[in-house]
Amino acid sequence: MAWIKSFTHPDTGAEGNFWEMETILYNHRTQLSELRVSVWVNAAAYSASKAPLHTISYVIPSGLAPQLATGAVQFVSGFAKSQPEFEGWANVA
Repeated sequence: MAWIKSFTHPDTGAEGNFWEMETILYNHRTQLSELRVSVWVNAAAYSASKAPLHTISYVIPSGLAPQLATGAVQFVSGFAKSQPEFEGWANVA
């Protein structure tokens, strides 16, 4: 769900106000999540798949958001195990 917050690009002066979370990546091995949030001129630019004016990335260690890491692992594991290529899967001790 998008949010509205005015933004002026410091280099170009371009203005936007339509922010949307673009990506949440979780690296199970490193226990880090990366969140990317971007701003567009407006909702129409976002809907038209225009390039964002600006993107901010945050790296979140799983210790700061254990529910994010736990939820991601549970959801993704369940989804993967439900796919045809994992039919008959077994846990490894």
